[in-house]
Amino acid sequence: GIARQREDVLDGLQRLGCLHLVNLQETEPKAAEHPIRSEVHAALKYLEACPVKRDIADSRKGFDCTQVTSDALAIKTRRRELNDERDDLERRIETLRPWGDFDLTSVEELKPLQFWFYTLRHHQLETLQKADLAWQIVSTDNQYVYAVVISREQPEGLPGSPVELPTQPLSEMTERLERVKEELEE
Repeated sequence: GIARQREDVLDGLQRLGCLHLVNLQETEPKAAEHPIRSEVHAALKYLEACPVKRDIADSRKGFDCTQVTSDALAIKTRRRELNDERDDLERRIETLRPWGDFDLTSVEELKPLQFWFYTLRHHQLETLQKADLAWQIVSTDNQYVYAVVISREQPEGLPGSPVELPTQPLSEMTERLERVKEELEE
């Protein structure tokens, strides 16, 4: 009866292209995703964002998607590490620049004396001059006086706290920064 006619009418409409039926009761198994799909997507996104692009190889012969993906993601990780190292080196160099290039490892020979590094405003220099301490001005700029105090213990009565400086010499950090920048350019 009517159920059979309904099937014929729906089949006819579907053949004419007027209607498309989707069976809601039967579920087809979803196609399996490639195991490295997300990595390929991340690698492709990284490569497309690169400012310098190389020519695309003409032949797909010998193309290994997994290897290319792995290489691209390794380069991305290495560039991120180098950028982080560059930023850290630039920050540490800027901190150390007013103090000059010296090697704190040789300070061990002065034990039990220690170096205490102070960044003072010009008007605070008078406090240091009145203190009974061995000190030396290393450099000055428009805002600050950079002074080193030599003492067994942290001096009391001086304005501010001693500055912690990187232990690596300025020249070594500058050389490393140049190597990092060169590697980033490659």
